[in-house]
Amino acid sequence: MTKTFVAAAALAVSAFLPALTGTAQAGCHLIDCVEPVYVPKAKLKPLTCETLWILRNSIYKDHKYCFKTSRAIGWFGNAGCLYDNVADVPLPKVQRGNISRIKQVEAAKGC
Repeated sequence: MTKTFVAAAALAVSAFLPALTGTAQAGCHLIDCVEPVYVPKAKLKPLTCETLWILRNSIYKDHKYCFKTSRAIGWFGNAGCLYDNVADVPLPKVQRGNISRIKQVEAAKGC
C-alpha cells in the first residue's frame, strides 16, 4: 500500500465523516464515531471504490473480524480479531444495513 493511497483514502474518509455527523469528530477511526447512524446511498454514491472499501471493512474491523485478503490484512491487520466468518460478526442492525448499502454502491460502480 503506498503512502499516497493511504493519505488519499484518509482524506476522503475524513471529508465524509462531517457529512454524516454534521461536525468533525476528533479521534474517529473511520466510522466508529458514527456507528449508530444510518448511511443513505446518496451519501455513498459520490465516494470512490477505495473509500467505500475502507468504510465497509472498517465496520468489520471494529467488530473484530479476522481478514483473509492480503490487502485487508495490510490495511487493518488482524490483531485482536475474533471472528473468521463474516456472518458470525456481532454487528448492530444499522451497521448490517450500512454494509449492504455500501456493497450495493460498490457493485453499481463496478468496484
